[in-house]
Amino acid sequence: MSAAIAQPLSVAQNTRRWRGPALQSGALLLVLYALSQGLLSFYLAVPLMLLIVWLPRLVAPKAIPAASSVDNGEIAALTRDLSYSTSHNALSAAGVAYSVRQLAGRVQSQLDSAARIVSRPRR
Repeated sequence: MSAAIAQPLSVAQNTRRWRGPALQSGALLLVLYALSQGLLSFYLAVPLMLLIVWLPRLVAPKAIPAASSVDNGEIAALTRDLSYSTSHNALSAAGVAYSVRQLAGRVQSQLDSAARIVSRPRR
């Protein structure tokens, strides 16, 4: 069974990934600069900064599903194998638990018999 290997992001995806936060940081720095120079009032700067932070998250484009290098048949085979292994392990654990209960019952029976033998009055 072949293992799925993580593929590095392409240069375009990597650039797109950091462009948004870089633009946000730049816009926030401009607002803070304008606030520190007295060009912008505090009551206008706070909503503007909140808008800069939250607007990209509210209008974010829908995520494009990544192209999978793993075939659906391989995933189905892996799922089937894991399901079989899980079922087998569960049945084995149930068998062990049943055997332990049976053994505990036998040991308890032997202890009861030994206690009766010891407690019999001697003649």
